[in-house]
Amino acid sequence: RTPANMQASKLTTTLKSAMIGAKSRSRFYHELSFSRHGEPAKVLEYVNLPDVNDEEPPSYLEDAVRVQMWDAPLNPADINTIQGRYPSAFQEKDEDRDRIHKSRFEPGMTVAGSEGWGRVTNVVGESGPVKVGDVVVVGQPGLGTFRSSFWTPASSVLPLEQGHQLKEVLGSQACTIPQLGGTALRMLRDFVSLSPGDVVLQNAGNSGVGFMASQLGNLLLGVNVVSTARRGSRTPHQWDELVRHLMTDGKCALIVAEEDLTDREAIKMFQRELRSLSKSGELPSLALNAVGGESASTLCKCLQIGGTMVTYGGMSMKPVVVSTPQLIFRDLRLKGYWHSRWMVQNSQAARQEQVDELVNAVLHENVVCPPIKEFALSQVTDALTYDFSVDAIRRKVVFRCVE
Repeated sequence: RTPANMQASKLTTTLKSAMIGAKSRSRFYHELSFSRHGEPAKVLEYVNLPDVNDEEPPSYLEDAVRVQMWDAPLNPADINTIQGRYPSAFQEKDEDRDRIHKSRFEPGMTVAGSEGWGRVTNVVGESGPVKVGDVVVVGQPGLGTFRSSFWTPASSVLPLEQGHQLKEVLGSQACTIPQLGGTALRMLRDFVSLSPGDVVLQNAGNSGVGFMASQLGNLLLGVNVVSTARRGSRTPHQWDELVRHLMTDGKCALIVAEEDLTDREAIKMFQRELRSLSKSGELPSLALNAVGGESASTLCKCLQIGGTMVTYGGMSMKPVVVSTPQLIFRDLRLKGYWHSRWMVQNSQAARQEQVDELVNAVLHENVVCPPIKEFALSQVTDALTYDFSVDAIRRKVVFRCVE
């Protein structure tokens, strides 16, 4: 490439970055915050402050960046936090960190939200590799992301080298990558040593994490992921549509309705199918549980001797129940995974490496982000009452922080 061509390419990239920044700048400051714990529909408030100037950092932050938020997913953890039922992943109390998720402009209010992405517009002090114009994802939990902008230490965000490309290709969908993809990737890698051709079993295959796990398992690790999902009130046509989506975009090797696994003969037949999908002919050594209750018990019945079930959610609100013989004679191992803890306990370099790998998988390895349903922050009531069951394919609720 000639110097002139290189200069033209650099100018094009700069112009694209400026255009994205202009399109993604909020006209005023606003946030979703709460003054007391309770059900989100009752305590979460939309606060619109058109006269607020958020250009200056808070006095307690010497080295910080200002992030103009683009999009922020609504996760179960966010709901539980507002309800007062979700613990902090940080073991030590930090007064300055705790101030970040407090509203700067509404005394006594706490800003909701723990994930999201945006663009750095201001930097003060030492910001390390983070600079103005960078696209970043929030790299630590509990910072209060449901707002148009916020100041935070540079160490709590992760710059995306391919961020502007990601914005152009995926738009708001990209904000789901770190949490959903990170949770899936860690569970696939950190508990059992998997080999290409192995089978991994999971419930809630149509959830955001389940959708990412089946793809990452297939495309990055070469394993066959088998998913169960609730048929629920879906019509036969809707169920077929969901199965096609999970098999095609989700890269699942097999989808089975949980309602079809309620008796011993059905489970034996399912075990035979699992063996037939495994290169070694063995039952799965790893199962991922997001549901609990009877669904988790079914997963345990389909694991090989010495197999591991990792629980990362409890959608059914029912406990994980495992029979004594399964623990004694089949030596099953039960583990838990909390992605917020992983994000807190691991280094900046490890978190950066993971998010870079996930972005690369989406842009270059054909990994697809889960479908989303977008709402403006001002549409918080609609977002909280959105019923996923009306759609054949479950959609992740995402707040658009720019208005």
